[in-house]
Amino acid sequence: MNIANEKEWCIEDLATEIKDITKSDSEINYIEAPKKRYDYEVERRVGSSDKLLALTNYKPDTSLKEGLEKIYALNYK
Repeated sequence: MNIANEKEWCIEDLATEIKDITKSDSEINYIEAPKKRYDYEVERRVGSSDKLLALTNYKPDTSLKEGLEKIYALNYK
């Protein structure tokens, strides 16, 4: 079952959020994507929690930043 908050994020956004939360001064490095793409690969994905909502009447509302902060606090503080 796909559980998502239905907001699209790019890898750069994720890296920036992690740097902010961890107060890291690490540099974000960009590498070139492989030239060969396969038919089954999807360039963009936006999750949906419709099935979860239909089965449980629950819709997640945790933002990416909140989730990352919780993970960091539980595992690295």
